[in-house]
Amino acid sequence: MRAGRSRRNFRDQLAEIVSGDPILEAVFASLIAVHETVCHQATDLDDEIRQIAKDSPLARRLTTVPGDVGDYLGLTPRRYQSGETDWSSRISKRGDRGMRKLLHEAANILIQRVPRFSPLKA
Repeated sequence: MRAGRSRRNFRDQLAEIVSGDPILEAVFASLIAVHETVCHQATDLDDEIRQIAKDSPLARRLTTVPGDVGDYLGLTPRRYQSGETDWSSRISKRGDRGMRKLLHEAANILIQRVPRFSPLKA
């Protein structure tokens, strides 16, 4: 629900910014309509993926794993915070280096060398 509200706020703010200028209103009216359509389709796709994951025994089992696998592997974004500065950058790489290397190699092989379709590749 939160994403839907922020998307709607974005469209409302954009409409407010261009109001009063007929040319900008005409141009951005179609963009706002396209944004709304894409947001609805993204929400529908999220719901469909959640339903597929709910019906999959493997996905249900993976969601019961305690802890955070991303943290363990060092796949979380690196953060820098100092005073008013707060930014995220590339992955922290603080986890298991060998496992990250194996994941990278497996992904490259799947993408580049496996010609047939698979749900994982998709």
